[in-house]
Amino acid sequence: MSYTADDTLTANLTFAGRIRMASVRAAEQILAETPNPKANVERKRQALAVSVIQNPTMNLNSFVHATLEYAGISSLTSTSLDSDIDTAISAIWNDVAGVVFGD
Repeated sequence: MSYTADDTLTANLTFAGRIRMASVRAAEQILAETPNPKANVERKRQALAVSVIQNPTMNLNSFVHATLEYAGISSLTSTSLDSDIDTAISAIWNDVAGVVFGD
């Protein structure tokens, strides 16, 4: 999709709601994971998961924009399957959590 179409989709409340619910689902899964031996990565992933559970809208804007622009994901649309949105959230989770090379 074009940047203009992506920008329009960021204002779609139904789409944003689907991203919010997918991020909550991902947070629940991350909190249930076996701890990662890379402490910084795990700490950041867990901190974001707790933040999402406590306030699902706090990072919503970051999730919406990151899922739409992540280069490894085919373009999401308002009619994308829930499974495609789940895949997108999973793919960008570490980015939103602030995980960087060397963590």
